[in-house]
Amino acid sequence: MFSGLKNLIWIVALSAVGVVRPSEASTVRLVWNASTSSDVAEYRVYLGTVSGQYTNSFSAGNSTSFVVPNLSPGTTYHFAVSAVNTANLESVLSLPVSGTAPADGPALTGSVISGAQYELRVQGPPSATYVIDQSEDLRQWSAVATRQGDANGRAAYRTAGGAPKRFFRIRVQ
Repeated sequence: MFSGLKNLIWIVALSAVGVVRPSEASTVRLVWNASTSSDVAEYRVYLGTVSGQYTNSFSAGNSTSFVVPNLSPGTTYHFAVSAVNTANLESVLSLPVSGTAPADGPALTGSVISGAQYELRVQGPPSATYVIDQSEDLRQWSAVATRQGDANGRAAYRTAGGAPKRFFRIRVQ
């Protein structure tokens, strides 16, 4: 029913007024291809810390993406997805994917330069590449810049001004 999960993206969010980052938990956003079955009622996301042994599950509804909450930093997780049809019959699990929740994610800071102009600073892994996305409603995001961190993992981005109500998120590539 699945051609497998297609992306595993770790996201850290930043808003114009400060950092939006859980201090003791991480999240992961899973994205997968839709089932070819026409009667899918929901997708179920399974996770565990041992490959093939899933201790938790979540309903993703009929969405082909899901943000898994409350992951312990530094812990490796294994994920799989199934489709459930309208008769409540569940497919076999997708091929698994795994990833380690960042133990010490990038430190993000932001400051107002003037009016609607902001400076965003990130401190993360040495020489990391960061993509800066912005949104006005936290639903639709667009990439506005890519920055390469220096040997110490530092990078900065200064907005050009414009709309005073914007939200930013930084992705490590």
